[in-house]
Amino acid sequence: MRHLIALTAVLMIVISALGVAAPERLLAIIAGWSADRRLHVAVGTRLVLGVIFLLGARSCRVPAVIYAFGVLAVLAAIVLLGLGSVRLDALIHWWSLRPPLLIGAWCLVGVLVGMLVLSSARRPTGSS
Repeated sequence: MRHLIALTAVLMIVISALGVAAPERLLAIIAGWSADRRLHVAVGTRLVLGVIFLLGARSCRVPAVIYAFGVLAVLAAIVLLGLGSVRLDALIHWWSLRPPLLIGAWCLVGVLVGMLVLSSARRPTGSS
């Protein structure tokens, strides 16, 4: 399970790095999806990540970090589901009007979180 957490961390880093390097491109990809698809992807990815992180936290070097991000991911999925596609669409539109530098800076936070998760997902010390 630790390897699956590490893989998701690498995906987080790659997607966030795209937002750092080309925020307009990332927004264009998201804007190309229907409002319902955006909601399903947003909720679904957070639920899947949350479950993976919660189930795999004990096998990681820093389980508290993985567990915390798992809880946050599940809570984010619930909040997004409560928002619905219309409000999520409005939020995405609001973000798309922010300066590219701000969007890139926010994506840099995603890169750093991905690196923290990747580091925390390493094999616990003393394990082989």
